[in-house]
Amino acid sequence: MVLAFGLEQTGGRMSKGQIIGRFHSVIHPFIASDVDRLGIPVMIIESDNDPLVDPVLRSELKTTYSSAEVHTFTGAGHFPYLNRAEEYTRIIDDFFANQ
Repeated sequence: MVLAFGLEQTGGRMSKGQIIGRFHSVIHPFIASDVDRLGIPVMIIESDNDPLVDPVLRSELKTTYSSAEVHTFTGAGHFPYLNRAEEYTRIIDDFFANQ
C-alpha cells in the first residue's frame, strides 16, 4: 500500500510544481508563528518509531508549539495515516470537533 501511495504521489496525480512545492516545504527553514498569541489550536501527530523524523526534531517541534495537543502513535512508523487510517482520522475529527 505504501509503495502504491508513493508511486501515485511521484508519478501519478501530482504535478511537477506540486512535487517541487513539497520539496521546498521540507527543505527551506521557516520562522514559526506564535500560535498562542494568534489563538490558533495546534495538534502534533507523531510516531515513536518514525525513521524519517529524528527524535531531536520531534522534541524541537513540541518545544516550539508547547501548547499543542500531542498524539504519539506507537509502532506506526512514518505513515500512520496509511497503516492506522481509521485511528488517524478519528484523532483529527476529534481535534476539530473540540475547537
